[in-house]
Amino acid sequence: MLRPLFWYMAGEMRRNPDKSIEQLVADCHETDKAAIAQPDLKEVIIKMTNGGVQQGGRATAWEYVLFTRPWGFRLDDIQMPVYLWHGEMDTMCPVSMGRFMAKSIPNCRARFYPNEGHISLVANHFEELLATLVC
Repeated sequence: MLRPLFWYMAGEMRRNPDKSIEQLVADCHETDKAAIAQPDLKEVIIKMTNGGVQQGGRATAWEYVLFTRPWGFRLDDIQMPVYLWHGEMDTMCPVSMGRFMAKSIPNCRARFYPNEGHISLVANHFEELLATLVC
């Protein structure tokens, strides 16, 4: 049932990206709305989203299905270091989910940002996140 929904959303994103982005952030915290208002960032998000749905909504629908199924491992089985960054104003992924993962993954190096949302976290801390990943 998700495939037709995401197929429709993919078409809307291609036809009217500005309206689609507005709808995407309609319920987001003000920090995310301010971040997406930056023309360069808005253009990147439109390109990323269009790339993700370029062949329709099937892959996105499948991703949502996978969220609801067991992953085949427990979080506490993860042995390698995991970096987790989460904005506490994130309305797309609840901060409680990030805190649960941080507590459950043994080598999780979590950082929570009190005044950031889902999009603003990456927009405002991109260099910091990238520097951590390339070390």
